[in-house]
Amino acid sequence: MYCGTNPTALRSQKWIAESLIKLMAKKSYHQITIMDICKQADLSRQTFYNVFDKKEDILRFCLQSSCSEQVQHLIEQEQITVSEVVNAFANVLEENKGADALEAYEAAYRKELYLLVGPMLNRQINAK
Repeated sequence: MYCGTNPTALRSQKWIAESLIKLMAKKSYHQITIMDICKQADLSRQTFYNVFDKKEDILRFCLQSSCSEQVQHLIEQEQITVSEVVNAFANVLEENKGADALEAYEAAYRKELYLLVGPMLNRQINAK
């Protein structure tokens, strides 16, 4: 997945993500092809592969975009509890709840939450 600062690439990522979300309102995530997404976004497959490696990366991108505000809020707090982290991510899921979108978001959410909370739990356990 592209992680640079090129405005054109970032705009393409956004358009592709928006296209996936629009398509998910009409049919299941698993039924949507990369070609469907490219057609909806009016972008070429080459552009898709310039900014994403696979369809799942779009979900990761959507989740990261949705979470950035929640994460910023958590970072600004002096102390963060595991409960607050879980609630922040649960809020992101609730805000992005959609018919078939929820299942796909939940899978990406679980992985990202585990990666974030796991080290935090280890630090709390080691501090005791």
